[in-house]
Amino acid sequence: MRNKIRQFYFLLLIILLVGLNIIWEGFKIKKIYLISSNNKVSGLSVFNGTNLLFLNSEKIINLILAKNIYLKNVKLTKKFPGVLFLELTWRQPVARLMSYDKPLFIDAEGFPAENNTSVDTFPQIYLSSVTLSGKTPDWRLLKAISLINELHKGDLFLSRVNFVDNNSEINVLIDDSVEVLLPYNFDPLSTGASLQTIISRFRIEGKFISKIDFRFEKPLVILKNE
Repeated sequence: MRNKIRQFYFLLLIILLVGLNIIWEGFKIKKIYLISSNNKVSGLSVFNGTNLLFLNSEKIINLILAKNIYLKNVKLTKKFPGVLFLELTWRQPVARLMSYDKPLFIDAEGFPAENNTSVDTFPQIYLSSVTLSGKTPDWRLLKAISLINELHKGDLFLSRVNFVDNNSEINVLIDDSVEVLLPYNFDPLSTGASLQTIISRFRIEGKFISKIDFRFEKPLVILKNE
């Protein structure tokens, strides 16, 4: 009687192991469809031999993001029994950071971005030092990018932003012709709107601005040849 019970449990164990093996092999990732504008993606080897049933999506997404600094977002979709869709969103450059020896581009959120084109007419941001690691971008980058976006609404191109730490002021060049002086605590939204109004008004009058100084209570406008 005992032998029969042992045989029964042994057979049950064999069936269970075979069943688990069938499930494991049946739900292994066999195909990965990559939806991306850039095929140079690091960290995809993590999917080798991975079972779709036990895939931790959040952990995998964080791992891929950590291994690809220019990657903004990863959308992971499972299609059983063994297909995975990866949709990748890459950071797009809006400015060039000039604090490094090699070109370093920044996206609209202040994080590193890769320039995959031959075009390099981005606004230049000068900082004496900046830390780009971590989840919080440098506040100066955010201010500069916000001003870039505000001026763009008025068809003005911000050519250069230079943060001068010694006297806490910012030197800005617009359309390669108008120099603007700003305090560190300037508000990009109101300053951008003021610049659009001032420059537009003087251009309509046929006058050319040399410098605008926002370090005073009211902006000081200096015209060329004055």
